[in-house]
Amino acid sequence: MLKSFRFFCCFLPFFSSAQNLQEALLFNQSDLLGSPRYISMAGAFTALGNDLSGITDNPAGLSVFRQNVAEISFGFRTRSNSANYFNTKSREAITDAVLGVGGLVKEIPYPENSDYRFHFGFTFRQMARFDKEWTVKGQNPNFSIIDQWIANSNGIDPDDLLSNGLLYERMAWEGFLTDVADSLNNYTSFATGLNTNHLDQIISSGNRTQMEIAASGSFKHTFFYGASIGIPFLTYSESSTYGESGFDQFSDVEDFSLGNSYNLSATGINLKLGFIYRPAYWLRLGGSYTSPTWYAAEAQFETILNSQFRDGSSAGPILFFNDNLTYSLRTAQQFSLGTAFVLAKSAILSVDYHASDLSRNAIKSSFVSLEDVDREMDATLTWTHDIRLGGEYRYNGASFRAGYRIQSSPFVDGLKDNLSESRTWSIGLGYQFKYCVVDLAWRTTRFSELYQPYDIQYTPPAEISSTDGMFMAGIQLVL
Repeated sequence: MLKSFRFFCCFLPFFSSAQNLQEALLFNQSDLLGSPRYISMAGAFTALGNDLSGITDNPAGLSVFRQNVAEISFGFRTRSNSANYFNTKSREAITDAVLGVGGLVKEIPYPENSDYRFHFGFTFRQMARFDKEWTVKGQNPNFSIIDQWIANSNGIDPDDLLSNGLLYERMAWEGFLTDVADSLNNYTSFATGLNTNHLDQIISSGNRTQMEIAASGSFKHTFFYGASIGIPFLTYSESSTYGESGFDQFSDVEDFSLGNSYNLSATGINLKLGFIYRPAYWLRLGGSYTSPTWYAAEAQFETILNSQFRDGSSAGPILFFNDNLTYSLRTAQQFSLGTAFVLAKSAILSVDYHASDLSRNAIKSSFVSLEDVDREMDATLTWTHDIRLGGEYRYNGASFRAGYRIQSSPFVDGLKDNLSESRTWSIGLGYQFKYCVVDLAWRTTRFSELYQPYDIQYTPPAEISSTDGMFMAGIQLVL
């Protein structure tokens, strides 16, 4: 007889096991997105200003604008992922459209004193993209994920597995992948054999965009100051399917698959303060402070297990589903410093440094305790360092640009391989007409990470190498 059940219960077992720190990092991820000029100069605009995308780094840059402008930019992005798991390699690629930035800057007239200038700005900019696709496959010569489920279940009555946070273990028992072997609640499996085929496919999509409302002022075009309110919107969807097959001839189990789907939406708010000081025409110094972002998040997820047996029978679908799971998350504050050099009115060199202590992230829910997740973030995340270098050369109406960016791993020493530092190279071209500027940019980012299909005691991590390329085109109109 087949067992089946439907769960409508707590969200903690799924969040603490299937969802890991990668989901918490979504709220902190910052890709090189924005206007073509911003992208091609690697986002080094803390001291430079005069770019709509730079408002999210330093709102003081608004008053560097000498004209009222409106801007919009679009592009496309291709991300390829190569996986290596038990010396079996696979590669996937995905291409999607990207919004860079849209918005406007307008000067607020102040005729009483020409030494003072005031500006208002509004932008809507993508801050991060979560689109990816990868396939991890190979033969594990020693273990199955069922071995992990058995080890976790031993000594626990099947009716108590879920209350102990062992969701997958309970589903495995319901799906006849495991069973109680004796009165001490030791477990065994109906699946036998080594060198089983493992296949793990993951597809995700979503983005983090931010609406920014900013105000800025300047004195004698020497000291610039500004503040902004940011309202970020985050959406994320992930579907994954893990399966095993190739059990030996004595196995009652033919194969099984475990599918997960996860959807997240969140809205937040933050505050930013910044300044730019120009002690000489050729030198600009800038800095900004971004407060923590306070998010209200809602998630839904579903897990389905299906088992196929040698005699042609099956168990499933065995379903766990939960909807409208709410929690709040506070990200870490961020500090930014920048220096820009203007050379002979035709060349610009700009350097930025951004830092944030991600261990200061905090998460809580009124439904369940998430203290374990909070402690894990404290123990495994650390300061991130973001260094950006950008340059521009102008000749007649044309501008030639290039940039380079390094982002450090967010993990503490010993875990940095989980996500390597990322390196970005960018180039761009712009041309100024009488009432508009047309810009183009290309950038490529490379990084690597480790993906753990299940517990490292039973399987090594898959090595994932990623290349993220993007083309962006934009137009800026003089109002």
